[in-house]
Amino acid sequence: VRYSCYRILRKQKNHSVLSEEITQGQITENSPEIILSQKELQIQVHLAINSLPRELREIIYLFYIEEHSQKEVATYLDLRISTINNRLHSARKILKRKMFDMVKESARKNPIPEEFAELIGKIIRVQGPVIEAEVKKGRISSLFENWSMTGKEKNSVINFAVIQREVNGRLRLLNLNSDQKVKKGAKIKATENKSPLITSDELLTNTIITLSPGGKKKIKPIETGIKIIDLIAPLASRGTLGLFGPQGTGKAILVMELYHRLKRMKEKLSLFYFVATEEAVNIRELINREPNFPPDISTALETSWLVTKKATDPIFSKSNGILNTSLFFSPLMSCRDLYPAIDVLYSSSQLLKSKMISRNHLEVIKRICDLINGCRNMDYDEKFLEYVAIGAYSQARQHYHQKSNRKLNKSDQEKIARLRKLELFFTQPFYTAEPFTNIPGVSVSLADTIEGCLAILDGEVDNIPEKYFGFSGTLNDIKRK
Repeated sequence: VRYSCYRILRKQKNHSVLSEEITQGQITENSPEIILSQKELQIQVHLAINSLPRELREIIYLFYIEEHSQKEVATYLDLRISTINNRLHSARKILKRKMFDMVKESARKNPIPEEFAELIGKIIRVQGPVIEAEVKKGRISSLFENWSMTGKEKNSVINFAVIQREVNGRLRLLNLNSDQKVKKGAKIKATENKSPLITSDELLTNTIITLSPGGKKKIKPIETGIKIIDLIAPLASRGTLGLFGPQGTGKAILVMELYHRLKRMKEKLSLFYFVATEEAVNIRELINREPNFPPDISTALETSWLVTKKATDPIFSKSNGILNTSLFFSPLMSCRDLYPAIDVLYSSSQLLKSKMISRNHLEVIKRICDLINGCRNMDYDEKFLEYVAIGAYSQARQHYHQKSNRKLNKSDQEKIARLRKLELFFTQPFYTAEPFTNIPGVSVSLADTIEGCLAILDGEVDNIPEKYFGFSGTLNDIKRK
C-alpha cells in the first residue's frame, strides 16, 4: 500500500520540478527561498494532519512515522487489519496526493504527539523473562499495567506486566509469554486492559532467579532491629526476600519500614512482594496515593511486584526453596492487632541452616515453635477461625478475648499466658508508623531479642501483666513500665 502511494507521489509535477531544481543547484539548503519554503510546508503539513479525524491521525503516526506494520497497528489499536487498511486509504485520500510524500518527511522530523509518546516504549534490555523498556521520563506508570507487542507467529501477541515503576525513563516489565523471545530495540505499547495478569508458577521461579543479586560474595545475616524477623527469619545481604499473605495484613508497611532501616546498607536486598489478584488494585491505589512510599529501586532495596496464586499459600512460603527468606503475614495475627503480623510457623530463612546462626539462637526458635504448636488448638477455636476466614476481623477479635476467659488446667493456662506474652513481645513500633500511632519507632538487637524470649519461655516474667508486653522494645523497656 505504501509503495503504491510512493509511485503516485513521484508522478506529481511539483515534486518533480523541485527535485530537478535541487539537482541543478539553482537553490541551496540554506537559501532564504528554501527556509521559507520549508516553513510554509511545515504549516501546510500540520494543518493537513491536524485536520484529520483522530482515528485516522493515530494510524498515520503509527504506520508512517513509527513504521509499525499494519498488523502491529491493528494489535495496538485493537482493530482488524482490514479496518487499518481502509483508514489508511481514507487518510491518504484526505491528504492531497501531491503533498503526501512531503507530509511524511516533515512529520518524521517533528516529535511524536504527546498522547503516543506516553503509550510507546522501546526495549533496551532483555534479561531472561524480564525486560527493561525506555519510556518517556517522568511517565506515571502504574504497577501491573499491561503492555504488549506483536509476536512472530501469526496473530500472536506478547503480553507484559509492569513489575517495577518508572525510574529515570526506564520501566521494568515481565514477559508473560516468555516462550516467545523478544529482542532489544523492539517497540511495546501500553494497552487499555487494566486487569492484572497472573504469573505462572514456572515463570515466578524464573523471575526470582533472574532478579536475585547473586555474585561471588557469601551472603550474611542483616540485623534489621525488627525482633521477629531477626530471630525467626533473618534477612540475607545480597539475598532475596519474599512477602506472602492476604491483603490487609501489613505487608506494604514492612516495605516502607525496611526501606527506612536499610537505606544506609551498601549491599542490595531483592524484595519480592507477592500479590493475589483481588489485592492488586488496592495495592496500586495505595502506592499511588501515598507520597512517601519508597521507589522500587534504591541503593539498598529493590522491590518487584508479582501477581501470583502463590501469594497467600503458607506452605509455599515455608518451603519454596528459592528465596533466602520468606515472611508469611497472617490474618490470625493482624485481626488481633499483632504487628508485624508475621506467622512464625510459616516463615523461613535459609540462613538458619548455615553455620552463621548460633546454637543458642536455633534452640530459642525451636522452643518457640514447640510452644506455638502445643497451644494453637487451645488458643484458636473453630468459631474464631470461621470469623477470620470470612474477613470478620472485629468479631474474631471480640470472640477471641471472650473465649480467653474459659477454664483451662493450670499447666495449659501457663503455656497460653507465655505464648500471648511472646506474641505481644514480637509486636514493635515502626519508625514509618510514628505519624499515625504517635509511638516512637524502636530497634532491638538480636541479643536483646533472644534474652527477652528466653525470659518469657522460662517463666521469669510470669508476674508481669500481659498488657505491658505489646509494642515495646527490650525486656528492660517492659520492666520499666
